[in-house]
Order: sequence, then C-alpha cells, then structure tokens
Amino acid sequence: TGALVMLSEAADHVGRPASFNSVAELAIPGAGIAFDAAIAIKCFGVATSYLIVVGDSIPKAAVHLGASGILLERRFWTLAALAVAAPLAYMPRITALRHVSAVALA
Repeated sequence: TGALVMLSEAADHVGRPASFNSVAELAIPGAGIAFDAAIAIKCFGVATSYLIVVGDSIPKAAVHLGASGILLERRFWTLAALAVAAPLAYMPRITALRHVSAVALA
C-alpha cells in the first residue's frame, strides 16, 4: 500500500488527471517512454498468461461435464476468451467495466 500512497502523492503533485508517463517524467525526465514500454510489456504478459490458463483449464473441465467435439479443444476456448476480453480491453473509459466487474463478483 505504500507504493500506492506514493503514486497518489505524485499524481497530486503532477496534477490530476495524471498518467504513469507524467509521473515518470517528473521523477526521471526522459523516462516516460521507458515506463510506458515496461507497462505495455507487463500487460501483454499478464493477458497472455490468462489466455494460457483458460486454454489449459476449460477443456479439462469440459471433459468432466461430458462435453465433446470442439468444446474439448484448447484453441476454441482461447479464442472464445479472447473474443470476450478484447472488446472489454478497448473500452474508452474504465467506468464502462463496472457492469462486467459486478458479474465477475456474482
């Protein structure tokens, strides 16, 4: 939680709305692009990991539920997860995800 407090203080110093780029530029001039690249690489890795987990787990669960055919294929479930997640990732505002978050918590 200490890192979040420091990030919040830095955002207050930069001025709201703040971005990681603006905070990084204030801390280390010229480092904003490097921070943006690091965040993009991290996000790509996390998204890839989730798709791997879905592709590995759902076909195994489908076997136990008595599914057959395409429902047992890893590629099908990976593409299905991608088809759901991709539009959500490109929402113009993060508040648009509040309904999806409510469904995920239910």
